[in-house]
Amino acid sequence: MARNVNVWLTNWHWTGVTVPTPQAAVDIHVEWVNEAGEQREHTETVRFPNILRDVPVPWLKDCVEELLLRALRKKLNMDPEGLP
Repeated sequence: MARNVNVWLTNWHWTGVTVPTPQAAVDIHVEWVNEAGEQREHTETVRFPNILRDVPVPWLKDCVEELLLRALRKKLNMDPEGLP
């Protein structure tokens, strides 16, 4: 595993270009108990990247940065196989 890795992510900006991207769909079923103790459930087909349209930009930025770093680490063979 790589050690002492320093990373800077800077200059986030929109390029003004919209590119087509492949769409994926996944069926999601969620079960939970709410604060009132009631059992709840929800089933929905979610489409990606469409689902990201309503996500707050700061949260999306943090998640995308994490994904970019994971992809780069994999590409550069910085981590042993099998690690996220």
